[in-house]
Amino acid sequence: MSLAAPLPSASSTRSSISPTATSNCPKNKGPRYLAARTGVHVCKTTQVSTRIYNIERRHQRKKIYKTANLEWTNQPPSHSHFGRVGLETMFSSSRVVSFAALAAVAAAAPSLHVDNLCPVSVFLFTQTSFGSISNNVHLAAGEKGHGMDISSNWDGAINVGTGCNSDGTSCTTGGPQWDGVTPFSRAEFNYYAIPGSVTYDISLIYGFNVGMKITSAKDSCAKFSCAIGSAAGCPVPGPGAHISSCYSPCCSNKAACAGGALPAGGGGCVNNAGPGPHSPFYYNHCPNAYAFPDNDGADGYKPADFVDYTCDNTAITLTLCPGTTSHLNKRSFSEVHGQRDVEIIHDEA
Repeated sequence: MSLAAPLPSASSTRSSISPTATSNCPKNKGPRYLAARTGVHVCKTTQVSTRIYNIERRHQRKKIYKTANLEWTNQPPSHSHFGRVGLETMFSSSRVVSFAALAAVAAAAPSLHVDNLCPVSVFLFTQTSFGSISNNVHLAAGEKGHGMDISSNWDGAINVGTGCNSDGTSCTTGGPQWDGVTPFSRAEFNYYAIPGSVTYDISLIYGFNVGMKITSAKDSCAKFSCAIGSAAGCPVPGPGAHISSCYSPCCSNKAACAGGALPAGGGGCVNNAGPGPHSPFYYNHCPNAYAFPDNDGADGYKPADFVDYTCDNTAITLTLCPGTTSHLNKRSFSEVHGQRDVEIIHDEA
């Protein structure tokens, strides 16, 4: 497993990174697979723990490339290299791509808007492995249509905190650790891997504090949603007024999350990959959200749920507290919408 970058500092107003190859990653921060598309070591100095970043998606990157029929490369990342490899592969494969189609992809500007339907204000702490996005965003209760100012190649996550101060250094849920010491909901997006498309998922690995729904302007793309806060019987209830938070499925009790949901060396979720003691509660109530890092079937862990999706429309809305939960099945969804099932590829990193 490659060493990955520490998280962007909570004091930053914009989350961004320009990856460069290096071997000086802080090992005490714990190994994390960040630049899966290149295999290089990427580091960025911050004051925030890396524990949170991207374990649950380390298997997803190769899967995305496989789906797009793109070449997997170990070269340092750059737009020009990605474009060259992608174009050569697409033209040499059975998928013939016209210049008109490529121009249309280039012309379509990706977007990401957030609607906060929650009865409380929220704090959005973003993390980035490529590109850029707004960070440390406060949304009032009921605020809709907030643009996150993403770059066209952004790849990262939006973490939601509640009861936070102006810079997120103090929160009731989520921050400032952002590693599961207190629970929070997380949405992940990759606009980088496949030009003109975005892969997305909802992650409950660090717990739950607000419901989430991800939709595209293209109605046929998968609509993932989870409102687990309305479900009775949370195994380990979390803090917060006017919300129903719940600790990570990897933690058998609150004390077990004191070092984070995914501590170095492994914790309640088997090898920081397989199910945790309370994963069944999560995947039974929200089958289209990650209840453990390899909930997509990577490494043979079960259940292999329909928890991530690649949509060819990049106008995305993240709705908080949608009040709905999706129960999509990968096979039936693919049959209805004429989509090929995404093949799960083992990631050796």
